Amino acid sequence: AEAVLDIRVLPDRSAEEVVSEIRQNLPSGPFSLEVIQSIEASLSPVETDFFQCLKETAEKFFPQALFLPGIFPGFTDSRCFRRLGMTCYGWIPAMIDSEDIGRIHGVDERIRISDLVTGIRVLWEIIQRLETS
Repeated sequence: AEAVLDIRVLPDRSAEEVVSEIRQNLPSGPFSLEVIQSIEASLSPVETDFFQCLKETAEKFFPQALFLPGIFPGFTDSRCFRRLGMTCYGWIPAMIDSEDIGRIHGVDERIRISDLVTGIRVLWEIIQRLETS
């Protein structure tokens, strides 16, 4: 028998640490553990002027929403830029609901026109604020 696990490792852990923890918690037996692929998680600091600009702009356009840092289980090219010392944040400047989330990367992926227009306005304001700071 074979089991393939897709484990998303938190930024403060390594794949080796996770494998070690799994080994410690499994009963002994005739099995082996192998890491097929490992992509190191990455984070950008939130104590930056850039993050503060995103937060303030989001609060202006979406006053009913909480703007909080989070961890996304997928990954983007941001990890490559972070390795080069760049600060990167993944954020969709729109109010999406559970139906929208279910369509992400699907055959019916789309965004409402109103969200597109709002997103453009939000990003334009961020660009203007960062340009003058």
